[in-house]
Amino acid sequence: MCSVFLAWRCVADYDLILAANRDEFYERPTRAMYYWPRSGVYAGRDKAAGGTWLGVHPGQAKWGVVTNFRDPQHMRSDARSRGTLLATYLKSEQSPLTFAADLGLQPGPDLSPDAGQPLQEAEGHPRPSEYNGFNLLLGFHSELYYLSNQSGTIHLLQPGIYGLSNAWLNTPWPKVTKGRSQLKALSSLNGRGLEDPEQYWQFLTDQQIARDHLLPHTGVGLERERLLSALFIDSAVYGTRSSNVLWIKSDGQARVVERTWQVPLDSSGRPKASKDVEFSFLIPALGRSVSAVV
Repeated sequence: MCSVFLAWRCVADYDLILAANRDEFYERPTRAMYYWPRSGVYAGRDKAAGGTWLGVHPGQAKWGVVTNFRDPQHMRSDARSRGTLLATYLKSEQSPLTFAADLGLQPGPDLSPDAGQPLQEAEGHPRPSEYNGFNLLLGFHSELYYLSNQSGTIHLLQPGIYGLSNAWLNTPWPKVTKGRSQLKALSSLNGRGLEDPEQYWQFLTDQQIARDHLLPHTGVGLERERLLSALFIDSAVYGTRSSNVLWIKSDGQARVVERTWQVPLDSSGRPKASKDVEFSFLIPALGRSVSAVV
C-alpha cells in the first residue's frame, strides 16, 4: 500500500473514513480482499509472501495498513516481507503497544494532524533488522497508532485528517497534500454521498505528475520520482493495482470496498475496474453480523 488517507474521529457519526491505493509490481501474485476463515480477518493476500497491505479483524476490533518507507540506500534483498507484519498483528491478540514493543519500538508522544515537522530518524536507533523500512497504521477499538522502524517509535494519533505514503506520516509530498485535501472535501458531504465509492475512486485515480521542483529526493532518480508522484501510478511493469475505502461508524457498523484495476492501462490511458469486492460487518463484533457482496 503506497498512499493512505484517513479521517480519524473528526467526521460526525464516523470513527474512521479511509481511502487508499496499493502500488505493486504487476507480476507479483495477489488475491483480492476475502475472508480468512482461520483467523477472522478480512484482507487481500500477497501470494508471494503471505502478508497483506490492508485488513480488518472485526472480532477483535482491529484494523491496519502498511506502507513501505522509501530508502533505497538501505534496502536488503534478504529482508522479510513487510506485509507479514500487518497480517501478524491482525491475527494476534496483541494491542498495538505490545506489538510495537516486540519489534523493539518505544512509545513516543501523541501526534496531531497539525504537528508541524514530520518525524525524523532516531539517532542511533537500531532498526528491526529483519525488515526494510516500513510504516504501520494500527487501529484498536477507539485508538489509532502510527509506528515506523525508521523512527523506532509508536505514536497515538489524535483526531484529524492524515496522509501517509512512503515517508513519514503527513510528509507533504504533492500527492499526500492533495489526497488529504480531497478527503477533507469528501468528509463534508452529507447522507449517502459520504459512502459513495465513486467519489473516492475519482481522486484515487488522479494520474497527474507533480512538477519537478515539488518532487522529493528519495534516491530513486528523477524519472522514477516523477512516475511515483502521481496518486494513481501506471507504467509497463509497476503501478496502482487496487484501491480501498473503509468506513467505520461510531456505532460499530463498518463497510469496506475494494476495486482491482486492469493493469497495465489500455490505449485509452484511463483506469478501468476489473473486480469489485464489498464487505459489511460490526466492530466490535457484538452481534457478529457479517455480509458480503462480490
